Amino acid sequence: MWSQSVHPEPIRNPEITGVDITENALQFGLQSGVFAKIINQNLNEPLSPAFYEALDNADTLLCMMALSYIKDDVFQAVISRFAASGGKFAIYSTIPIFDDRCYSPDALGLTVKWSRSVVVWHRLLTDAEVKANGGVTASFMRVYVVEF
Repeated sequence: MWSQSVHPEPIRNPEITGVDITENALQFGLQSGVFAKIINQNLNEPLSPAFYEALDNADTLLCMMALSYIKDDVFQAVISRFAASGGKFAIYSTIPIFDDRCYSPDALGLTVKWSRSVVVWHRLLTDAEVKANGGVTASFMRVYVVEF
């Protein structure tokens, strides 16, 4: 039987700020109680003071299924600023078949305490996607977990 000697305190009542370009998704998250605050933000446009305030005060950054839509240098600038003060965690994912940019902490030039990544199933591709990708039938996500 496996036992763990470290028993971290659970996070009670985390304050989650949702950031997205889609207002109705944010409103759903707010009304369902997932988000305490929301910021309607296109990350490919100048970032708002509200975005920077939320980023600077966050302990954890979760960016899932969004990097394919963001311009090359935006995520690097955001995560570099987030990581600068240390003592924080980031969890983010990429979908290599749709975005071949490398987002490993090393490629982003980040100094980390530790990081791990895992590849997980995403979905089957459509017929058009299979044709466009040389017969490949499925896509996978690479998920990074990083401590700064």
